[in-house]
Amino acid sequence: MQKPPIQLLTCGNQSLRTLHALRATREAVGQDDANSGLPFTGKANLRWAVADQLQERSGVAFNPETQVVITCGEGDAMVDVLFVATDPGDV
Repeated sequence: MQKPPIQLLTCGNQSLRTLHALRATREAVGQDDANSGLPFTGKANLRWAVADQLQERSGVAFNPETQVVITCGEGDAMVDVLFVATDPGDV
């Protein structure tokens, strides 16, 4: 049995062309909630869904406008934590 080819899913992989992803990206470019300057807290509907699920699982209510942040991964999350936990001039 022949193994299927490995598809690299790294950022900037020009050989990977998925038309649905390209269409969705083009559509999102003009949407204010999909584009912003820092800090980017994530799309509102996703923050609300996360807050709802957290409350269902834990019984604790979180405010999705002020207590839920969606990040692209652990690196972005760590930067967000540093912004929250430090003040200008801290060393």
